[in-house]
Amino acid sequence: MSPRAIAFARGRGLGDIAEGTLPDGIPFDGRTFDLIAALDVLEHVGSDRAAVQALGARLRPGGLLIATVPAFRFLWSGHDAIHHHRRRYRRVELSALVREAGLEPLVLTYFNMLLFPPIAALRLLARLFGRAGGDDALPGRLLNRVLEAVFGLERHVVGRIPLPFGVSLLVIARRPDGA
Repeated sequence: MSPRAIAFARGRGLGDIAEGTLPDGIPFDGRTFDLIAALDVLEHVGSDRAAVQALGARLRPGGLLIATVPAFRFLWSGHDAIHHHRRRYRRVELSALVREAGLEPLVLTYFNMLLFPPIAALRLLARLFGRAGGDDALPGRLLNRVLEAVFGLERHVVGRIPLPFGVSLLVIARRPDGA
């Protein structure tokens, strides 16, 4: 929704870039795709159900949808409000959402598990002490490197084994060949 972001992506030669909206304003004249990525998108739209159905309809048979969303309502904080989130998800809810759209979940896992305990503790303590504001301040360079390293550790297991909890959820869902 940002002309500046679209210009930036076009300038990097990232293929066809167009502004669109979910569920009814998807560009590209009804073309279908082998892969659609909706990374931290579904929590922003009015009807996530209609959005996933619209994305699924744009997949070729056998095509994949990769989506990430924030997890667990109890983690709701000012961060979500600042970023205009409408919801957070549990695994069962995300699974139902993609299945209702006729897609088959191949991978469905939480991620950002290692940072879950401190993030959950900070958000719950902030709520307890009436400080539900956003937590968007950029960390210092050293802390940012530590957080990046911790977050990066999960890349070795995400998609291979389902993680039992995390700050976010990942689904990779396939449109059946006969669909």
